[in-house]
Order: sequence, then C-alpha cells, then structure tokens
Amino acid sequence: MRLRLSRLVPPPKLKRFLPYRDLPVAILDIGCGNHSPTMTKHWFPRSTYCGLDLERYNNSPEDLKAIDQFYKADLREDLLKQIPDEHFDIILMAHVVEHIPNGEDVICRLSRKLKPGGRIYVETPSERSAVLPSGVDCLNFYDDPTHVRLYTGQELESACTAAGLDVVAAGLRRDMLWMAVGLALIPKQLSSFARYRKPFGPGLWDWLGFAQFVEAVKPPKLA
Repeated sequence: MRLRLSRLVPPPKLKRFLPYRDLPVAILDIGCGNHSPTMTKHWFPRSTYCGLDLERYNNSPEDLKAIDQFYKADLREDLLKQIPDEHFDIILMAHVVEHIPNGEDVICRLSRKLKPGGRIYVETPSERSAVLPSGVDCLNFYDDPTHVRLYTGQELESACTAAGLDVVAAGLRRDMLWMAVGLALIPKQLSSFARYRKPFGPGLWDWLGFAQFVEAVKPPKLA
C-alpha cells in the first residue's frame, strides 16, 4: 500500500527535491530498503540512483533493476572510502540515523560525498516521539527495538554545521499531503484499534510530529 501511495503522493524525503525532478541528478540513498529505489526512480526518472545499506532489505526485482550502484556498508564502522567524494547532488538519510550511535560521524563522512551545492536530507524520530503512545509500525520511538539513539534536532543541525554544511531547513515533519493521507487511512486506524488496541503509527506521523528533519547544503567552492 505504501508503494502505491508513494507513486501518487511524493514521500517527504523526496518532495523537497522535486525542482530537480527532470534533471540528471546523482542520488545516494542511505538505507535503500522498503522499495525506496522504485519510489525514487518514479519521481526522478533521469537520476542515477545509488543505494547504501547493511544488506539488501525488502527490495523487489523492480527495485533491484532501479539501483544503478549498490554499496554494502555498516555505518557504525565503515569509513565509506568506496564511495566517490564530491559526486552526489542529493543524499537521503531517512530513518536510518536512529539505528546507529555515531550519527555525527556518519553525517561528516557523507558530507564529503556531496558535490559543492549538493544537499543532504536527514529524517529521524523527534524528541516528541518518546512520549507518544505506542502504535503499530511505530509511533513511539521505543516501539522499534532496533532504535539505539534519540537525536535532538539541535544535535543533527550541529552535526551538519560541524561537517561544513549550511542548514537550510529543519523542524518537525508536517507534510500536508501526508496529513491528508492520514485522514484517508481512518478505516485502517479503526481496524488497527480493533485488532491490536493500538493506532496505525505511520498514519499519524505528520499529525503528531513523530518525525523531524534537517536539510543542509554544501557551500560552493570559492573561486
């Protein structure tokens, strides 16, 4: 269902870059499971799509076909030397950093992979998520046992600044289109309550401020 929805409504991590939709941009997607290659290629058909992950996760044959280059790496340890420096126009890192303890180091390493003028988008559960009710498919930070660190927005912004990037936008994710999708999912919410006595988490993310984001740009080189 999420894949079908994401063909109609751009995922928030991609929506911010739609002005580049018709350009031959190079994209590095950190955590490229859950059909992210297909979704990204749908919205950026002229892009070169590179994915990085600990392993290939929940990728269909269509997803595998959409990946131009796959990098297998453990972000907790890998220095990412196999990835070319100053190569990418866009780096996406949505709901990955909370799974590692060294997010600041990883953001610094990734900053070297951006072209001058390139942008990085980092999305992660917000501080607010720690006090939200538990939900199916995650509404409270601690619903996911693989979450290891809750980063504050200030920590993420500081990590970008320390990496030599300029923060251009930051805050809670409040996407109006996905809020509308949340309303359309009311029947699923009722079913979730009836079956699990819990809400369907992703349908409430944008309403309740589950996620936060930082977008930063690498300054152009001085002449």
